[in-house]
Amino acid sequence: MYQRMIHKRYRVRRVLLLFAVLILAILLALFLSRTHWDFFISSASHDRSIADAAARHNIDPLLLKALIWRESRFKANSRGSKGEIGLTQIRMETAGADWSEYFSTPISSEGELFNPQLNIEIGAWYLSKAMKRWRDFEQCEEMALAEYNAGYSRVKKWNSEQTGENFLDKIAFSPTRDYVEAIMEKYETYSNERN
Repeated sequence: MYQRMIHKRYRVRRVLLLFAVLILAILLALFLSRTHWDFFISSASHDRSIADAAARHNIDPLLLKALIWRESRFKANSRGSKGEIGLTQIRMETAGADWSEYFSTPISSEGELFNPQLNIEIGAWYLSKAMKRWRDFEQCEEMALAEYNAGYSRVKKWNSEQTGENFLDKIAFSPTRDYVEAIMEKYETYSNERN
């Protein structure tokens, strides 16, 4: 009789412990699904938006995808240390404002830049603008990516320096050089996967 009571007590404790673990697992799943869902999104989840924006702006979708990989690792709710927002890490006062003015389409708040389609659209337009500016140069992609990261005036200065043939060697900021190299490597990986 005494052993049955002890056995029953332990069985109740095991059921309660199992129930508590189940509740914790459900709460953790709800937390992750609300705040960190982008962590579980694959790089392919934005391919349609990337392809559409790239086609509209006449750039290679794989280059845009590599840029997004480097900027945000495909996390739509990503926020940079200097106020960059979303997949392509757009800043409201620079690329966002330029795009808004060019297309006469107001962006009412920076929260709109977390919208993946809008963010990709603005990032593609901004990259395309830089690609057009440097289209006559052999390393057009590298120069456009450097401009995306460090700005037009810096790329213009670096390009005017006669320190070598390779544009990457002219980039004075190692973070920008690393940024461009990482994107170009990922771009090559995506291109090889396509073939």
